[in-house]
Amino acid sequence: MSAWVSWELFGLLILLLVAAMLNGAESAYFSLGRLRLRRLSESTKGPDRLAFHIDRPHDLLVTLLVGITLIDIGASALAAFVGEPVGGSSTGAAVPRSEYWRTVREICDRHEVLWVADEVLVGAGRTGTWSALEPYRATPDFQVLGKGLSGGYAPLAAVAAPRRILDVLAAGSAAVLHAQTFVHSPAICAAGTAAIRYLRQHDLLARCREMGQRLHEKLNALRGCPPVGDIRGRGLLAGIEFVADVESRAPFPRDKRFAERFAAAAERAGLMVWPSTGHADGVNGDLALLAPPFVITEPELDEIVARLRLALEAVT
Repeated sequence: MSAWVSWELFGLLILLLVAAMLNGAESAYFSLGRLRLRRLSESTKGPDRLAFHIDRPHDLLVTLLVGITLIDIGASALAAFVGEPVGGSSTGAAVPRSEYWRTVREICDRHEVLWVADEVLVGAGRTGTWSALEPYRATPDFQVLGKGLSGGYAPLAAVAAPRRILDVLAAGSAAVLHAQTFVHSPAICAAGTAAIRYLRQHDLLARCREMGQRLHEKLNALRGCPPVGDIRGRGLLAGIEFVADVESRAPFPRDKRFAERFAAAAERAGLMVWPSTGHADGVNGDLALLAPPFVITEPELDEIVARLRLALEAVT
């Protein structure tokens, strides 16, 4: 028995030590596009060698962490677990179920695996809360922020960690190895400080939640319009998935280049979207991402939907 599942769902990635990958290569195949698990042979006995079928793709990482022995890796060989709390461009703003990240936290704790939350895109208020994890009531070991941290005005990123993690680093190397190009820049840090101050003074997180709800309500009018297969997201982040068949959700063949053609049509209509491909199986799959500014107005939201309609009409 074997199973193919989407690896890009929720933009999740497991970082494995090289040794673990070599030791487990016979029972698991990893790529950025997809993951395959299989039985090594019909004579193989025991749960540590069984492949499994995943009925709910959004349970992929929970299932993998629960069944670490199934793929012959072992918790001691797992360097860290990295995931976007809400999907970014690769998954079109996919939103996990309410218990998902709490389950991840429990499993990481049980196996003593570090959890890194990649909030470069979805953090700093984009989904309506400072951290996209807040609605899940789950806390990672590391939180990575960027993009909106400086309002896009400067190339600023940050890593947040609790004292228990920092103390270990301080007692060991006493240093964090990272790049140097934009490090320790007073001007960049000033831009980040100003952006955060502006967010607080103007209560833009609350505004993002409010306008995000209205955005998704308005986008719902596009549901069922071919070739829209799904609309998802949270806050002022929305993903529109395009499919060749609305009933079966079958993706367009990659050679149709639907996402690229839609993005070009949207631009001609006066709307910029972020096209992405490959989310269905690593090759096929088309979607467009929307991320309006926190200060957008309701009439501008109406204009976004109207221009999306024009773009859809132009490519269908």
